[in-house]
Amino acid sequence: AKQFVPVTAPSRALNAQRDFDIHQLDPDVADLELADLLTPQSETIYKRLIAKNVRLVACYEGLALMALSRDDSLAAGDYLAKAIAAGSQNAAILVRYARMEKDPEKARSALSKAVQADMNSAEAHHEYAARLSGPDRIKELQAAAKLAPQNMEYQADLARAYLAAGQFAAAARAWTAAEQAATNDADREKMMQARLQIESQRLDAEEAERKRQREDERRDIE
Repeated sequence: AKQFVPVTAPSRALNAQRDFDIHQLDPDVADLELADLLTPQSETIYKRLIAKNVRLVACYEGLALMALSRDDSLAAGDYLAKAIAAGSQNAAILVRYARMEKDPEKARSALSKAVQADMNSAEAHHEYAARLSGPDRIKELQAAAKLAPQNMEYQADLARAYLAAGQFAAAARAWTAAEQAATNDADREKMMQARLQIESQRLDAEEAERKRQREDERRDIE
């Protein structure tokens, strides 16, 4: 065990003038802090600050959270869109907006910003991957699976993406990770069976490729 050396702490009494930094709090900051408590008065405070054109990102994000808490998805989407337009870099907020946004391009753009805002957000990488395809999809799923190794669904989605790309060895490894991440026997068995099917899937893919080549050769001869 590490050895700690005892030290003597100063015994002098605290002095308010000497030991504390006293400064005037910005009234807008004070209002924002009060609004962030999400009390019945918060909406009024947020809108007052917005009218003054101050702290727009924080205010719109706060209003969005309040709307989400009362299941008003329409208002939440509007506020989240305004927060993003004002420059929001809150990955969690961006992900929630993308899930609600019906325009695929806007949702994809929001998730791209979420990943940039927080590279360590497994959720953002996973959601972004769902809007991508090919190598880009695999890249984002790899990031999500690495950041959240105990998330079975992330591992399973990565395995499926590898299968779609014909990367059978990588898919088998991902299924193994999903099996290890499973939290109950039923899911563990499901992941194991998916892994055991890899060999037959590989053979089927090879046979399909040979058939395609034979068809190409036949057409060339004709």
